[in-house]
Amino acid sequence: MNTHGLSRLMLCAVILTGCAVSRPAAPNVSPLQPDPHYTPAGFFDGHVCQWPERPLFFKWLVSSTQYDQLEKIEIFSPGGKLLGRFDLSQFRVTKHPGKPEKRMYLVDTPVPENAPDGWYYAMIRTKSGQTYQARDHIEIGKLVMAGDGVAPANDATLTVPPRELAWGVVPGARYYQAFVHDAWNDEKLIYQSPLLTQPRVTLPAGLLKPDGVYLWRVHSRDMNGDPKYGDFNLGSLSAFVSFSVQDSQ
Repeated sequence: MNTHGLSRLMLCAVILTGCAVSRPAAPNVSPLQPDPHYTPAGFFDGHVCQWPERPLFFKWLVSSTQYDQLEKIEIFSPGGKLLGRFDLSQFRVTKHPGKPEKRMYLVDTPVPENAPDGWYYAMIRTKSGQTYQARDHIEIGKLVMAGDGVAPANDATLTVPPRELAWGVVPGARYYQAFVHDAWNDEKLIYQSPLLTQPRVTLPAGLLKPDGVYLWRVHSRDMNGDPKYGDFNLGSLSAFVSFSVQDSQ
């Protein structure tokens, strides 16, 4: 895994609701209606992402237990402009006890200049010829990347492994998730926190070792699950912070 990699799984349940549609018309959906992110063919969601050394971009996700029936998935702007397509040969697999296997498809597309707020949507076509429209309301904006007040600080050398990581409050963020990588072991992800409501995380005892070098960073998000905005609307990923722990010998 390279320095700019991120192991992150976005787990979304598929609820068998929604209706088939025949053409990609821009939707006019009230947020009071049943959650428009779900269809019988899968769940659709999108976020505006601010990551280090990258222009602002959309990250789109479709998850489905009906993956063997999917033929094509296209993403459209509120005005009906084609923004991108999913590569159905690229996916992640999740499976939980007592539940069917699910595949998650991810694709990034640029945020066009003057991109509008509104209902972005995916047209999900199945091999049987049915087409479903799943929708996600997006408000264009930027969420600042965490970086102020990080502890341990970047390039710090510690005498003992830290039990806590902390960072400054990100304006507009309500949730955080921390990721820790082992720099000596191909930057392997060794810890992924649950969603946090405070800008700090207590690490599991024994996770970090003396004579180790570690990288950590934080994903911030503005919400966690909403019938209108989906999983979340705005997200940001901080740059890596590096620290080392002295050998105890």
